[in-house]
Amino acid sequence: MDIFEDVTILFADIAGFTSYGAKVEPVQIVEMVSALFTKFDKQCVKFDIYKVYTIGDCYVAMGFINKDKRNPGQEAHNMLQMAMEMVKIIEKTREEIKFDELNMRIGIHTVFLNLALLESLICLFVFFL
Repeated sequence: MDIFEDVTILFADIAGFTSYGAKVEPVQIVEMVSALFTKFDKQCVKFDIYKVYTIGDCYVAMGFINKDKRNPGQEAHNMLQMAMEMVKIIEKTREEIKFDELNMRIGIHTVFLNLALLESLICLFVFFL
């Protein structure tokens, strides 16, 4: 287990996702979420952010990729930039799908982090705040 100080974590979910899902066909839900998360993934690359995982409409990211080249202040700044881009992306998506209730809930926190890599056939990072 690795221990890191001042790690910025982003938790985001799509507000209005459940009510949108109740009004459209399943394929439309999958297409919308897939398009959103692909755009979010591109922002991760742009800002040197590591996407930890997605589950349902929740997106979790960590502020650094390389543990040997860290700059916690820059990582926090990059995460804030990412969050602002996520809001712009959801606003554009809201217009495209014509669903005014669609929005983002985003939480960002800088923490002391214990990070474990669980390895089997598929690797999984697990962090303990």
